[in-house]
Amino acid sequence: AWGENEDDPDYLTVATIAAFEPPRRILFTDYKYYAKSGPLPFQANFTTEFTIEPRPHGALLRVCQDGFPCEPVADAFYAGCEVGWRNTFEGIKRFLAN
Repeated sequence: AWGENEDDPDYLTVATIAAFEPPRRILFTDYKYYAKSGPLPFQANFTTEFTIEPRPHGALLRVCQDGFPCEPVADAFYAGCEVGWRNTFEGIKRFLAN
């Protein structure tokens, strides 16, 4: 869920856990998307995969989000996802720094 008010979010996304291989991988599929502004203006089959690879001084977290249509109608949603992921990773970085 995200938006200005977390108690009344502008957007809500839920997905199915299709693969769960702790501590290395998790895959989400079968997304359902809800927004106050209405449904997405396009059809999509989103997937999001998180993988963690051990490194000598920590770990590498890789996130792959797929399933976006190539049509321009999806460009604004894609751009919003880019901002969302940037904000998410900035939050993770702040958390780990403390």
